[in-house]
Amino acid sequence: VSYGRTLGTGETFTFVVAAQGPLSCSGQSDYCVVQSRLTHLLGVYLYPISYDGPWADRFNIDLTVDVPERLLVNAPGNRAGVNIANGRARHRFVSFEPTPFLTLSIGEMVTKDATAHVATKDVPIRIATMGGYESTHDKFLNHTAAAVELFSNMFLDYPYAKLDVAMCNSAFSGGMAPQAIFYIGEVLFQSGDEGWNELILEVFSHETAHQWFGNHVAPATNDSNWLSEGFAEYLAVLHSNARTGTWAHLHAAQEDYRGVVGPGTDGPIDGPGP
Repeated sequence: VSYGRTLGTGETFTFVVAAQGPLSCSGQSDYCVVQSRLTHLLGVYLYPISYDGPWADRFNIDLTVDVPERLLVNAPGNRAGVNIANGRARHRFVSFEPTPFLTLSIGEMVTKDATAHVATKDVPIRIATMGGYESTHDKFLNHTAAAVELFSNMFLDYPYAKLDVAMCNSAFSGGMAPQAIFYIGEVLFQSGDEGWNELILEVFSHETAHQWFGNHVAPATNDSNWLSEGFAEYLAVLHSNARTGTWAHLHAAQEDYRGVVGPGTDGPIDGPGP
């Protein structure tokens, strides 16, 4: 992984991650899983260990991943090409904007494509899952495209040239949305009762919203991350209302809030600044 920042002309930093067996990212094993079936690396911040500066210090990423040809690589940014030789594929990704961290998922995946239509462009959307989940592709593609179109109409057009939806290992049971991609844990692709299925759609809406709030417009520090999370959840509520005609998602969120915050348990929503 190579990335540039404000250094001397042509100077770069290079990180090499090598693992044999399980890879633990600072003890967060659910964020870093290396397995032959499905590997993911999530939430790896591009800071020295002693770094305590603001998130505003972001980096342009030029990521190259070399894998056996049968495997698909999903990563943030623009897919800048694949070179195939001798049974191996070298995938390259280049960030659209500076970012504070890198992520990826790798597996023998199947894909399907769709398009969201916004005012100034068409946005290609691709979903990538392990085999056996093909029946979910249309539902999640159509849902994500509708979210992109709704949020683009509300704010500015979708800020990047593409959006990928990528499955990650079931050790991660949530969602994460870096630039121009979001990852969903395998368990969330599994059908359940009506309440569960609606919850999963709301996760897809929330992660889509992070392309505007969290990536294109981002907090300066981790203490202010509640801003991007709050906007993403608010937009997921609006998308739910547009789809269902009800405010059930909003009422559920309010109940969750009341279950956590009460007399004597409330506190500041932002940490102290410098």
